[in-house]
Amino acid sequence: MVIEVSSSIVQKKEVKMKKIFLFCLLIVVSFMLFACGEAVPVKEIEDAKTAVEKAKSVEAQFYAEPEYKEAEKNLDAANELVTQKKNKEAKEKAIVSKEKAIFAYNIAITNRAIAIYTECSNLLVEIDEYYGNKVEPENYEECKNQFLNIGADLEAGKFDDVYENSKNLKLKLEEFLERLKDLYGEISTYIDEVEDRLDELSENKDVKDYAQAILEQAYEKIKEAKNALENGDYEVAREKAKEADDLCNKIEETVALKKKPEKVEEEVKEKAEKPAKDIQKDMDDALEAIKRAKEKQELLKQRKKILFKKINCNQFAIRQVPVFYLANEINLEDESVATGTTEGNLDAEVSKTEDVEASDNEVIADDMGEQEKSLAKEEEPSEEQVFGESEHEEEVDVSEETQEEELSTEVAGEEIEEGAVGEAETSFQEEIKLKDEDITEEMVNKYISIAEELYNKGEYSKSLAYASEAIRMADILLEREYTKYYRVRRGDCLWNIAKFFYKRPLLWPIIYKANKDKIKHPDLIYPNQIFKIPPAPRDVDDSKLYNKMVKEIKYKPLFR
Repeated sequence: MVIEVSSSIVQKKEVKMKKIFLFCLLIVVSFMLFACGEAVPVKEIEDAKTAVEKAKSVEAQFYAEPEYKEAEKNLDAANELVTQKKNKEAKEKAIVSKEKAIFAYNIAITNRAIAIYTECSNLLVEIDEYYGNKVEPENYEECKNQFLNIGADLEAGKFDDVYENSKNLKLKLEEFLERLKDLYGEISTYIDEVEDRLDELSENKDVKDYAQAILEQAYEKIKEAKNALENGDYEVAREKAKEADDLCNKIEETVALKKKPEKVEEEVKEKAEKPAKDIQKDMDDALEAIKRAKEKQELLKQRKKILFKKINCNQFAIRQVPVFYLANEINLEDESVATGTTEGNLDAEVSKTEDVEASDNEVIADDMGEQEKSLAKEEEPSEEQVFGESEHEEEVDVSEETQEEELSTEVAGEEIEEGAVGEAETSFQEEIKLKDEDITEEMVNKYISIAEELYNKGEYSKSLAYASEAIRMADILLEREYTKYYRVRRGDCLWNIAKFFYKRPLLWPIIYKANKDKIKHPDLIYPNQIFKIPPAPRDVDDSKLYNKMVKEIKYKPLFR
């Protein structure tokens, strides 16, 4: 009995304690709600942000500007209220932002689809103005069908499909229209050029006298070309303009043929009236110019025959002997060379050397013509042995003798028509003058041949003009650098050869690269090898160029 009473007391106490606990919990929750207010509206803000981004993806900022700006404004306000812990107001702003964004999206997707569809419509209208249906009928038909299908989608409210398809069609139509405009502009310009040419010809009195009928026919062709262009028959317009252009050529030829006898008669009369003294002067000047031109021509030939060779004398020289090399443009400082001959028998050695060098087509030249030539002959293999027997040498065509172009009288006649004899000398010189980049040795030879032909015909002033131009071209060629050749001597190395030719020994890799087929290793070259020596580069840093080329050829010294 006592146990039952005590258990009931315990139960009453537990119930009482639970009530106290719940009461305290209620007070705490109420306090928290009072302190914090409503919870942060994270979901509402995220939904609003997503809706705004979706509206932006369909360019709502352009096609539904007021609604889109309102949505953005409310979203920014919601974020600001959250930072101020005004969650209830933030939630309301987020909901409004979402609604505005959805509304902006619906407006934009409709307006955007209609706008691009309208652009396609305008492009088609412009293509029709350029007769696209005639120029590219298949392409035009395809574009037209696509446009009709897009219109059906627009009526069905498929705005997304309308936009995407219209975007692709717009690009295609723009390219189509650009091609049409280019074609129209090209043919229109051609017609205008031919018409301008006709207008210029119509002002010529000779054309009116000799080719009036052809001129009228050409104008008729131009009229037909313009009509065809306006009707979209572009190819017909081009053909008619071409026919008019050909008629212009015919007009010029007709006038030239009619005028030629008169012109020749005037020139013959002028030539007959020219004083004999002036004719003799022109003859002498032309002959002298041809002679000088041939001298320049010989220098150009001789330059190709040169084999550069350093001349060494025997030991124990009684006096210092200046050393010259086989080219006029190479002037090195005098070297002190030892020789074992006396002064008397040195001249005998020189004569022997000159005989041998002459047989080998190697010339030792003194530009001033006054310096002494004192050379002693070294024992060395003959040219046949040098080019045929040595295992370290290859056959090199050093002479490279050029074959002169033979010009027939017909060729000269083509370039110099009889009707041009009476033209002013200065203007004629300008006509035959070549640009520097077009000058070649062949053109020098050709001009000399023409000068001789004209001289034989008695046209001395023109002969003088061609000979003078040949001299000018030859001087330009002689000033240019060219590939030389050098025969290796005992004790030579690429460093010294580069120093000899370039005065810049660091440029030896240039010689190695030009003769890579003959040189196994830059440190291994052999006597009597014939090397090409290319022109040296200008305005470069030798050290940088050397380092670059050494890396390219992967040079590793054999001896250290």
